[in-house]
Amino acid sequence: MAYLGEEPKFGSFASETFSGNGSATSFTLTHGAASPSSLLVTIDGVKQQTTAYTITDTALDFGSGNAPAAGTNNIEVVYLGTKTLVGTVADGAITTSKIAANAVTGAKIAMGSDAAGDILTYTGTDYVRLAKGTASQTLMMNTGASAVEWATASGLSESCNFRARITSDQSNVTGNGTSYNMTGAIWTEDWDIGSDFSNGTFTAPANGYYLLGFSAYLNQTNGVTDMTFNIVTPAGTHVMSRGNWSYGTGGTGYASPSSARSGITQSGVFYIANAGTAHCNLQGYNAGSDTVDVTAFSTFFWGMRVM
Repeated sequence: MAYLGEEPKFGSFASETFSGNGSATSFTLTHGAASPSSLLVTIDGVKQQTTAYTITDTALDFGSGNAPAAGTNNIEVVYLGTKTLVGTVADGAITTSKIAANAVTGAKIAMGSDAAGDILTYTGTDYVRLAKGTASQTLMMNTGASAVEWATASGLSESCNFRARITSDQSNVTGNGTSYNMTGAIWTEDWDIGSDFSNGTFTAPANGYYLLGFSAYLNQTNGVTDMTFNIVTPAGTHVMSRGNWSYGTGGTGYASPSSARSGITQSGVFYIANAGTAHCNLQGYNAGSDTVDVTAFSTFFWGMRVM
């Protein structure tokens, strides 16, 4: 009966032949095969069971002691299917238009690291760095050669915020030119978010700008003709205030007081690199001896990170 429509067309299977020599057990195929069942193998016209040979890519192996007998083109291999090789995509070949919108999820974005072990990811124009740290993690934006820290795991301000006070009078600390660092176990913390303050010394947890301030309440400043209030950072000693605290007779009927009290509050913004420190300092002159006392509970040191 004639076909209705176009007559069916039949394809053909690729095949090749090999000549046995009675000793060779392995033959190299032109095409790679996925498994023994992908081939129809005959020797002298006799079909071979798929257990009679193994396939390793393009190697057809009948195994030791099973060499086909000598004969010209007496081994025939018919390919029922060939191994499909997955090609390697060239660098830069996949463009943005080839990726569907919202196809890349957060879980699929790989994170790399730099030489310091900090985690890096790319935003399209800049690298975002998540710096290592036990007290807090710092998120940084690298723009060109610079690195600007914009946030921390705890929040920019709260990750570094402290206030402490001196809780016992410090007697005769300056007045004769002595430089007195207000450090040591004389401080009690009112709070210390980030644990960056200890015994009068603040340690910066990261590169940044810090607002630091102090209130100093002094006793026995009579005779001190010059007094400086300072904040000391790695950049040097910053004189926050300087003045004359000397008392003298005010004329007939006025007596020089035996003591004097003075209080001052100062603050400023300082750039301090990671692990840099800061502390308060006093230096008074010309009293003849160290007579100035720092009064407890009225002397404070505070600070926070602002940028």
